[in-house]
Amino acid sequence: MGTLLWGIVITTKFAFICIMGEQMSVENRRILAALQTGLANHPDMDFQRKGEISRFIHQIQMQDIRVKAFDSSSYYDLTTLKRVMGTLLWGIVITTKFAFICIMGEQMSVENRRILAALQTGLANHPDMDFQRKGEISRFIHQIQMQDIRVKAFDSSSYYDLTTLKRAVASVATFIIVLIQFAALVAQAASDGSVPKCNCQKC
Repeated sequence: MGTLLWGIVITTKFAFICIMGEQMSVENRRILAALQTGLANHPDMDFQRKGEISRFIHQIQMQDIRVKAFDSSSYYDLTTLKRVMGTLLWGIVITTKFAFICIMGEQMSVENRRILAALQTGLANHPDMDFQRKGEISRFIHQIQMQDIRVKAFDSSSYYDLTTLKRAVASVATFIIVLIQFAALVAQAASDGSVPKCNCQKC
């Protein structure tokens, strides 16, 4: 539950940043359009004032107020938010499907053990049972013990059950924690100046 709440907080924070970035971009375009419209609607404007407005328009066009997100082509705006949310929803669907398969596999395994325990208890509680019937039940118990109804997952030692589900959740949580710590270390190193920064135009 704590991990779920943490994920919701991070997702909400990311969505808020993207919405704010989109609003900043929209406001920037609105100001630019208003200035350009003002120049077009007032051709007899004073030359000095027109020059100041033109230079200000040029500054707005040259300065990108958008905040870069993950790479040089991504910004914190609605486009990035839609792309991330689409990937997130796809991940949720795949995760839900995996969890459902694991739960179904666990239920199959529990039901198999329950039937086996019921048959063994029946034989123990009825020692005077007919020999032929006892032999049939014993053979059926042997078949249940020999046949593994569990579905193999990733390797020969993994099955779709709650153990595999818990292990997968723990692995994903560990991976996310490592990524967060690595990103924090890189950010701290960059702020200290110990990481060389690239001066090329792509970066």
